[in-house]
Amino acid sequence: MAHQLLSRYSAALAAFGVAVLLASCGSSSSPSSGPGSVGLTSSVGGFAAGIGGSGQTSSAQFLVAIQVPGLTPIATLINSNGTLTPANVTVNPYSVFNPMAITGAIDPSGTFFYEAVHPGLWAFTMNRQNGNVTAMSTSPYDDSVNFDAVVVDQLGKFVYAYDGGGEVYAYSIQSGTGQLSPIAGSPFATAPSGEQDAVASNRVAVSQNDNYLYIASSAGIEAYAIDATTGALTSVSGSPFGASAGVGFALVAPSSGFLYETIQTNTPTPPGIYGYSIDPNTGALAAISGSPFGSSCGAADPTSPANGNFLFAASCGMYQINANSGALTFLFNDPQAPNDGWAAFDPASAFLWIVTSQAPCFDCNIGVDAYQVDSTTGNMTLVPNSFYLMQNSQVGSIQALAITH
Repeated sequence: MAHQLLSRYSAALAAFGVAVLLASCGSSSSPSSGPGSVGLTSSVGGFAAGIGGSGQTSSAQFLVAIQVPGLTPIATLINSNGTLTPANVTVNPYSVFNPMAITGAIDPSGTFFYEAVHPGLWAFTMNRQNGNVTAMSTSPYDDSVNFDAVVVDQLGKFVYAYDGGGEVYAYSIQSGTGQLSPIAGSPFATAPSGEQDAVASNRVAVSQNDNYLYIASSAGIEAYAIDATTGALTSVSGSPFGASAGVGFALVAPSSGFLYETIQTNTPTPPGIYGYSIDPNTGALAAISGSPFGSSCGAADPTSPANGNFLFAASCGMYQINANSGALTFLFNDPQAPNDGWAAFDPASAFLWIVTSQAPCFDCNIGVDAYQVDSTTGNMTLVPNSFYLMQNSQVGSIQALAITH
């Protein structure tokens, strides 16, 4: 896979991996009913997709790319046809040697962007008029910690950042400013990631009812109950669930109410897409019948639109989600494979963005292609001239994308 090739090359330059995340927001919605449904109400946040995603259902308006090396994101506006145009980024000077940005998450209002970095957790404001991104003067938080992943809860109250060494840092979001305050008891103990390189991956996800946090670790999927008032974490009985996924995997919790984990390597668990139903009362996970799906390939990250009908796994392809059982039905292959990175679904189902190198080579342009998606069939059509150049593999890479309404 191009993802693996770029990761290996980027590691040599201390510029690691290719990944994509999606964070979206808009009007609230209710998920499909069925055993996996979490039963959202109007008082609960809406759909969250991809890495650190939080938000709801309206069409994506802004896209932020996380590049390495460095910690300066790339900001863009999303046009009506899915193509991208540039916005501005302002980052406060910060003397740190060769920082590595990993992943990011946007709050449901689309106003605050949080970036997991080696080292530190960075916070940014987003201008809702033009998509410009500015680092907060309070950044970075916990600047001695190497963060592997970050997520915002569905209501935009809490931020959880995973230190792959075995801790979860929890913060409350200050209303109006987006600044962060540590939650009592933070950091909370968890299992280490087991990952050796600073490669972005979907290691954290929040359930649609906002009650549970899930972390993909070397011990399996760690599950925690979230205190709705304080944001404090308590381990779910029976956790961890499933088996260790090795170094390459991702989590997504679509509005269908199920949890999916992708595994890229055969160490120690066979590659494929592993599906779990979520008990809405306890947060416990149970394997979906037929799981794993797509066992013939090592999928990159999974991403899903707000209606929860589809799951797209980069390097594998598009799948239909059964709203009652959570089972996946394969529809077609990823059109960018083997030169794909990771993908992000527009919450309104209209578009899908894929990070691609366009060719597996030493000196390649890396950027984003846009596809128009049929919301009924899931069929994808490449948007003409949509490739947006962001980086060159000779000097770095794109770690992740954050998309918001």
